[in-house]
Amino acid sequence: MKMKFDRRTQKFYKELGQGPVDAMPRQEKIKLTPWRVTLLMLLICSPLVFFLIKFGMHLLTVRVSGYIAVPQIEVRANEDGYIANISVKSGQKIKAGEFLCRLDQPELKKKESLIKSELDYLQHNPSAKDIKNRDSIKHVNLNFAISQKVYMKKRLDEVTQLFNRGAATDAEVKFSRFQYEETLVHLADLEAAIARAKATTRMMQSAEIGQEALRIKELVLERKKLDLQAKALAIFSPIPGSISDILAVEGSYVSRGDLIFTLTKNEKIYITAYLAPDNIDYAVAGRSAKILFADGEKVFAKVLEASKVAKLTPLNKPTLSGNEVMIQLEFMQPIKQKLINGLPVEIFF
Repeated sequence: MKMKFDRRTQKFYKELGQGPVDAMPRQEKIKLTPWRVTLLMLLICSPLVFFLIKFGMHLLTVRVSGYIAVPQIEVRANEDGYIANISVKSGQKIKAGEFLCRLDQPELKKKESLIKSELDYLQHNPSAKDIKNRDSIKHVNLNFAISQKVYMKKRLDEVTQLFNRGAATDAEVKFSRFQYEETLVHLADLEAAIARAKATTRMMQSAEIGQEALRIKELVLERKKLDLQAKALAIFSPIPGSISDILAVEGSYVSRGDLIFTLTKNEKIYITAYLAPDNIDYAVAGRSAKILFADGEKVFAKVLEASKVAKLTPLNKPTLSGNEVMIQLEFMQPIKQKLINGLPVEIFF
């Protein structure tokens, strides 16, 4: 419902002694009490108060960036090869000398097979057997010639006795003596040939045996070298601790010096940070500090030591510049989350 007023109507009401009629009743004014004034001032000044609080915290506290330093050791491949089997898992507790994995080298197995076959061949010494066989054949011929000599001598004696009795002719005696003498000449030639053959055989045998012995020694050394390489293909843990990272998979090829495992030592975990020269007063052993993690967890720690000497750190870690001081802190209470090497944290003194 709309209400319309004009000047004539207002003048009419004024002559009747009545005031103008408002469209809606008047409301009383709100009185500002002290607490309302205070609340209003706080709302207006809240950005300034926040700025003053932050500025005061900046003046009264020192904030330093640091990182978690987990004592670790790297295990690398001693030889080239393929990862045959990995017997551990990430996070597993291990002992010193525990088997981690083995590498496989197909060429190494081929070399071992060739060396073994050649050693077996030389150790059986077939050349010596051939020499013995040749010597035995010559001795058989010599024995046959000696038996022929005995037989021809006996036949000559018999023919001579028959000639003395008149039962044999002079031609038969001469023929028998000729056969006997021919047998003696053949026997002498055979003995001389055997003597020469024995001398040659000894020379050949000594030369062959020397060469074979030298080759056997070389093969034995090569086999020992291969045994050392085969032992190096097995990788063991050098320290007690736990598996932090496994950087290879079964079947993958690795070269000598490639990183395969990262092991975590069974030692305390520290925090490393770097203080500017202006804040060197905080680098005091025993001073407490608050550690803030990225997920919001807060714990307390204390300073263990401070050093002005730069230490070797990974490439992705902060390094000393100018006159900065490196401090090392130790946790004073247990931590809920899993600590990883290089995990960034904020330190408040």
